[in-house]
Amino acid sequence: MLIEKYEKIFMQISAVFLFAAVVALVVSVTGDHASLPEPAGRLDPDDVRTTEPFDEPGVFQTGDNEYSVVMVAQAWQWEPAEIEIPAEADVTFTVTSTDVIHGFWVPETQANAMVIPGQVTEFTMNFDEPGTHSLICHEYCGIGHQNMGGTINVVSAN
Repeated sequence: MLIEKYEKIFMQISAVFLFAAVVALVVSVTGDHASLPEPAGRLDPDDVRTTEPFDEPGVFQTGDNEYSVVMVAQAWQWEPAEIEIPAEADVTFTVTSTDVIHGFWVPETQANAMVIPGQVTEFTMNFDEPGTHSLICHEYCGIGHQNMGGTINVVSAN
């Protein structure tokens, strides 16, 4: 009899905590107007290599201290695998995939994005200090996933 009483109390406390967690989640999402980002564009994954700007991936200066980096992800490589940009420049990354979902992650920065076949992912970064950063695929993309990496070399703006 005593055990049943404690079980009932425990179940009620658990239900209250669960309800509070759901309320907190709803409030935080609606209060911050959180939503998934809209894709910057869509294309057929089979046509990536023949569609601008992905037909010529690379680093391009687009303005005074502004750069565009166009990248293509495919099993198990980034193209280009190594990029060089000046420090303190506004860099817009435009990325897509030709095959499966990949992840674009630069540790110790806020660069973290999903790269989905047929979807153009676009975000802007600013690297304040010169240095070398690793580019890592953080979504398992197949048997060679552990080899999918790249380098972002941030050079002095002089």
